[in-house]
Amino acid sequence: LGPVAQGTLCPNTYKKTMDLLLTTLKFLNKSDEAISNINAEEEIHVHKKSIDYPRDEGGDLSAMLHPQMLEMSFKSLKNETPVFQTFENENIFLSDVAGLTAVFINEAAYYEKSIAFSLCEKIPVKTVI
Repeated sequence: LGPVAQGTLCPNTYKKTMDLLLTTLKFLNKSDEAISNINAEEEIHVHKKSIDYPRDEGGDLSAMLHPQMLEMSFKSLKNETPVFQTFENENIFLSDVAGLTAVFINEAAYYEKSIAFSLCEKIPVKTVI
């Protein structure tokens, strides 16, 4: 379903969550309608690694997330996607992100854990009923 910013409510995510919950409940009650709504293939996201902000020798942040990255939640990255932007407006790219999906981007709760975002790999999974 995807994350929402801390302390906010997103109508689209709320609707998707409720739809998923109701379909799950119907399925658990063995409803024919619920079984017909299950896709033959779903995607899961497998965590690969977390990325810290660039830092100077003293451990202080030397860059922030690039504005373009703030819109990349649950989207596949390319090596030419600017990931960070220095305080002098220079773009920083990562060479090993192509095809990976960025999640938990700029989450306030992860600042103290030195995580700017995490990278996942999308894996297709067959649904078996």
